[in-house]
Amino acid sequence: MTKRTSIPISETRIIPLDLLDLNSGQVEGLPANPRYLTERGLQNLKKSIKKNPELLALRELLVYPYADGRYIIIGGNSRYRALESLGYTEAPCKVISEGTNIETLKRYILIDNHGTGEWEVNILAEGW
Repeated sequence: MTKRTSIPISETRIIPLDLLDLNSGQVEGLPANPRYLTERGLQNLKKSIKKNPELLALRELLVYPYADGRYIIIGGNSRYRALESLGYTEAPCKVISEGTNIETLKRYILIDNHGTGEWEVNILAEGW
């Protein structure tokens, strides 16, 4: 028997990088991203993207519409930085449905940040 669950609707789009903003706390109730990437981590990520650019379409940036056609990055801040550094002008993005509640967005951020980077312990303690 198949278990059915309610999955929020989202869509994949190619979005110009200049319409994407790093999560620095600009959405009310959603603290700044509690992770950071070391310079070494950034260099490794850039090498990975250069070697396997097709993975970007399989691991899109997670973005949420928040103001005047702009999107806040919920998942993929490090990939965004690497893409920008490599000279990309756009990225495949999974657009999270407008109206998704803040607690769900927070959960997505924590889940998405499990594998790379380092925790900003002070930010995590303050708002998470």
